[in-house]
Amino acid sequence: MARPQASSCGRAVSPELVALYGQRADIPVSAFGDLITQGRERIDILVYAAVFLHEAYPRFNELVRERAAEGCTVRIAIGDADSVNVQQRGREEKFGHGIESRCRNA
Repeated sequence: MARPQASSCGRAVSPELVALYGQRADIPVSAFGDLITQGRERIDILVYAAVFLHEAYPRFNELVRERAAEGCTVRIAIGDADSVNVQQRGREEKFGHGIESRCRNA
């Protein structure tokens, strides 16, 4: 799969940031697996919890390990459930403690 093109759902930001979407639901489900599979030099994932990645891609951990074994640098930053920022996000999105729980499960 080629890198996603800018569209009404996502817009290219820089060579390092492939696309920016307002909501995860706007991203084609196949995009995550395709982008991880294509990673050669670096894969950076910044999420609150990303539990959906393991649900959508049962081989997610294996894919990431494969990329790392081939020399790709992989960084995954997950939200700190005890962070005031995560708690604030839960209040803003009316998740309650749900987002904090997902961060702990991640």
